[in-house]
Amino acid sequence: MPDVKLQIDENDIRIFKQKSEEYNHDDRCIRFNPSRLFSLNFEASDIPFEKVIQTAVHYELPVLFAYQTAVIKQDRPFSKEYIHKGYQVAFLNDVPITDPRARDIMKNAIATIFSQFKPNDVDVTDTSNTVHLNDPSLQYLDKSIPEVNIEALFRNLTIRWMMEYGNTHYKSKIKRFADDNGLKLTSKNLLDVSVSFDPSNGMTKNEESNNMIVKNGKFSPSSFIIYKTQDGEKLPNGSIRYEIKYDDGSYPHVDTKNKSSSHKSKRSLNINKIRPQCQLFREFEDGSRSLSRLELTGLSTSLLQVESGRTLVTEIMNKYSTDSDSSSGKYPYKYWRCNLAYMSQMDYESMRCDIFCPYAGTCNYTGDIISTVAPERKTIAKSVNSRDQFHSLDDAEADFKHNLSAALNADDTRIHAINAPVGIGKSTIVLNYMEKHPHQRILVALSTNDLKNELYDKARDRFTAVKSPSIAEFRHKLPLKIREQIERLYQLGKPLVVTEFIKETIADENVDKDCADLLRGYLNDLTTFHSSTCHAFTTHARLLTFDHWVLKQYDAVIVDEDIIMNCMIPNQVQILITEFKKILEQVGAGSDLAVKITKALKPTESESLFSLDRIHYDRAYDDVLTHIDLPSFCAAEKFYFRRKSDENNLQESYRSGDSLIFFQPLKLNPQVKYIMLSATIDQKICNYYWGSNRVMFYDCKKAAYTGTINQYTEHTMSRSDIAKKPGILERIAKFTGNKNCITFKKHSDGSAIYFGKTTGVDVLKGMDLDIVGTPHQPEFLYKLFAYTMGYNIDADARMNYQAVMYEDYRFWFMTFDDDNNVLRNIQFWMIQSELAQAVGRARPLKEKCTVNVFSNFPVPQAVAGVFP
Repeated sequence: MPDVKLQIDENDIRIFKQKSEEYNHDDRCIRFNPSRLFSLNFEASDIPFEKVIQTAVHYELPVLFAYQTAVIKQDRPFSKEYIHKGYQVAFLNDVPITDPRARDIMKNAIATIFSQFKPNDVDVTDTSNTVHLNDPSLQYLDKSIPEVNIEALFRNLTIRWMMEYGNTHYKSKIKRFADDNGLKLTSKNLLDVSVSFDPSNGMTKNEESNNMIVKNGKFSPSSFIIYKTQDGEKLPNGSIRYEIKYDDGSYPHVDTKNKSSSHKSKRSLNINKIRPQCQLFREFEDGSRSLSRLELTGLSTSLLQVESGRTLVTEIMNKYSTDSDSSSGKYPYKYWRCNLAYMSQMDYESMRCDIFCPYAGTCNYTGDIISTVAPERKTIAKSVNSRDQFHSLDDAEADFKHNLSAALNADDTRIHAINAPVGIGKSTIVLNYMEKHPHQRILVALSTNDLKNELYDKARDRFTAVKSPSIAEFRHKLPLKIREQIERLYQLGKPLVVTEFIKETIADENVDKDCADLLRGYLNDLTTFHSSTCHAFTTHARLLTFDHWVLKQYDAVIVDEDIIMNCMIPNQVQILITEFKKILEQVGAGSDLAVKITKALKPTESESLFSLDRIHYDRAYDDVLTHIDLPSFCAAEKFYFRRKSDENNLQESYRSGDSLIFFQPLKLNPQVKYIMLSATIDQKICNYYWGSNRVMFYDCKKAAYTGTINQYTEHTMSRSDIAKKPGILERIAKFTGNKNCITFKKHSDGSAIYFGKTTGVDVLKGMDLDIVGTPHQPEFLYKLFAYTMGYNIDADARMNYQAVMYEDYRFWFMTFDDDNNVLRNIQFWMIQSELAQAVGRARPLKEKCTVNVFSNFPVPQAVAGVFP
């Protein structure tokens, strides 16, 4: 036997204290729980210790320590006694085994594995629970304190029989062992000793719906030894359960369960999904390095879930072994062939990646390989290595203040996009900065007049400020004819003409005095606004009408919320083909407008997406009788032709018929510094639209919600899905007991708050809230948006229901294929923005409220719920 190395360093001491009951540095001894220790006594002098160690390693029973022993023997009665030197090896189980019957069964299993060393000379006995490091008889100590476990013991016992007796006879050995020890057999006549994982620690799971969202934490594994009972029941009668200790260096504990299905849970095509996502599998398949036993076991448990997976693993192992029955090469082929057969018959589930994979710390896995590459439908699984880090509200608020100050003081004219959580207090922080910097001129643009007025009212009590006037706030007091003309001019994209019309109206002697006074007051307020030298407030819509000479007066323009999502996306222009034909009857055939219309109609015969040059808007076009926004059409360059036959599931705002659709141009002055503040602003989208060189992106610290977000993913809750489920909204309201609900406009029962109309709404603050729906947009909208930004995309690209990865989540969703990452990013950004704004209406960041989200698109910080 080799001499034990007794040099002990600090790392050894740390391991001793971690894995033992006590380590006494003065006495140099280690104490273990005696119910965890098993030992073998070898009495024959011709049994090489190295051979025992080799066998122990081969069958996953690492030796903890070994003592040299002295045994007094007699040849026959009254003969001379003599002393024979043998040795004792000890094994440390990962958990205490206190049941005497279970302990005897484990002893018998250990003795059987080592039965090749002359059974008459082998005795399994309990050993002392103390290892004395100064004892000269101590001949071996593994300072890593390795552990054995029930699963590995009985699996390797079966493999031992498989290798020795072959497929024909090994099960007779299993039956005899089961009969001798009173153990039950599985449906496939294997010893019914299994390990399962309790999902209650660190995750939520519903067995009926298989709806799972992984939270922080790990599974709790438990081992079962199933005994024979008179009533034939398995659990809980006739079994003993042990909680398996979870140490980073421990050997794997694998889920097992007895299934009856003859088909694997995943088809062979999933192997093609594993290859690009799993570095460990690629290394195994191409032979670039030899996998450890732990790595190979974990990888195999996943591949066994896939049709043809076992065959593939066997072929790879055979490829890197010298012959099919030798232990040469990278893998002992015969052992692993038996190991795979056992795991397959016992229906092992996939092992968690963090137990065995060296790349788990940097991989976006969601638990195991199978759930990562092929998640269950109707589930949302979060990556274990989620990048989300949640901070205190104070830290998150301070971080936003820092980023806002950095953007405002930057000496540039870039677009500073600051992503900050909904409800962090952006408005208050902005007002505080404006009050402390009265010599700067800051223009704040908000999404609605109500929000503009609300923030202006708070500001004027603290510092000098002005706000832009709005005709919308008094239009109900104007005569119908004047109101309709003003609205028509705005609709036609002619805001400058509105001012001229107002002046003409005031000058008209026949105009009503009250009307003239209102309009005159509006013009005076507009003049005051433009001539002021202080901070100012306006709306997104008004901001986009300001020319260079107005904007250059300000040091910075702060845009509250994502201006792309709040201005560009809603401002789509739809022109029916029949309306174009009416315009052609009113303009000269050689005019630029007529030429552009003619060119616009020609591609509709064969193309869906096409481009046209901008043209100058001639004031002569003011006389054209139409409801079309001609100035926007003249300026537009990117178009989508939508056929009437493509009208399935359109939003309520679209008119029926063949038409052209385009976005009103959204231009931000390149000589002005803009600062956008939003929880839904997306760096990829900003870079797509304005270019990465112009955008400076700030991702502020996130804070954990004070409120609770529950998510129910059993149904997609798209428009079509809700239409197929009459009464679903009533069922949800009865289930949650909530009166407040945000959903699609069509189902909102006249509510002023619905998808597309949630930004800035504060009336639901602190209230429990239901959000019902996955706010998809029509497919063409994603394509048109991408095309408008200059991307060459496939106009015929179609969506399909598939497993996808987005940010830290894996889930099934109706989306574009991987080849269309731009389209998918646009789609997910739009949906995520709508849901985030809806969730934010209850202000769960600071309020103790409950928000229930019924959608199959992931919502950050949500906990899985089950909707019956």
